[in-house]
Amino acid sequence: MSGRICATLLLTSALVWGCTDEGLPLCKAKLPEMVLQPSDLPNTYEQFDYGRLARADMPQGPRGDPFRFGREGGWKARYRRLGSRRISGPLVIESRADLFETDDGAVKDLGAHREELRAAVEASDGAARLLADPGFADEGTAMSLTQGSGPRAVRFLTVAWRIDNATASVVVSGFAGGVSFEEAIALARAQDRRMAGATC
Repeated sequence: MSGRICATLLLTSALVWGCTDEGLPLCKAKLPEMVLQPSDLPNTYEQFDYGRLARADMPQGPRGDPFRFGREGGWKARYRRLGSRRISGPLVIESRADLFETDDGAVKDLGAHREELRAAVEASDGAARLLADPGFADEGTAMSLTQGSGPRAVRFLTVAWRIDNATASVVVSGFAGGVSFEEAIALARAQDRRMAGATC
């Protein structure tokens, strides 16, 4: 993550020397490591999709172009578990990461993702709402969307963020009364930690 600082104390001269990894890009070869791994989740979850983001995975709109903003590639991982309405927590989890040639490309991509979420809220007739910036990584955005009503209502929570020259997102879904924004944030933070270690 940009701005992380390390310091080495040279005791012999009583001099503190600082170093930073700011400017180190995230590495294309490490894209498979930038999404949630099975070890990040309880063993009740089954991974049912893992691999490169293909054209079919691209959303409609400005982020539909796989070469947008100098994009170099992307990766995905999807998980699911069985559960009834009495089961709390996410039933489906999707983790994505997209890598760009420069930080500026990632900034533009997150901006486009933010606009997608705003458009979804405007078209939802009150079923969706934007949430506060998740408050980690370089910048982020989030949205809650509820489909249906009553005990069968399903809630979708999206957390999207940028770290250096990459963007990422976690989308969780489950029965509306059993899935929380805090759970989505915890998963996003786990993915962000993986991404922070994926420098070249």
